[in-house]
Amino acid sequence: MAHACNPSILGGPRLVDHLRSGVRDQPGQHGETQSKEAKNHSKTIQELIDKIASIEKNVTDLIELKNIQEFQNAIISINSGIEQAEERISELEDWFSKIAKKNIEKKE
Repeated sequence: MAHACNPSILGGPRLVDHLRSGVRDQPGQHGETQSKEAKNHSKTIQELIDKIASIEKNVTDLIELKNIQEFQNAIISINSGIEQAEERISELEDWFSKIAKKNIEKKE
């Protein structure tokens, strides 16, 4: 079983290639490789920063959605309380009306 860190498996140079005679670094090759690696790292870092920003926005959106849902639940609860109060007021009006009617009948 090959080890995952073996660069020859990943298509990279093998240590043996660098040690063989005839295989030499070209002038400036090391600097160019480092520059390309730095650019790749910068690109990867920027992609990660963008992903983090996107995740943060999603979290903010979810928090806002939760707040909206809580607000809607509060409105539903208030509306329910208003409906109950209106029903009770109607019951009391009926009761007062009956009492007033009885009082009028007694006076007659």
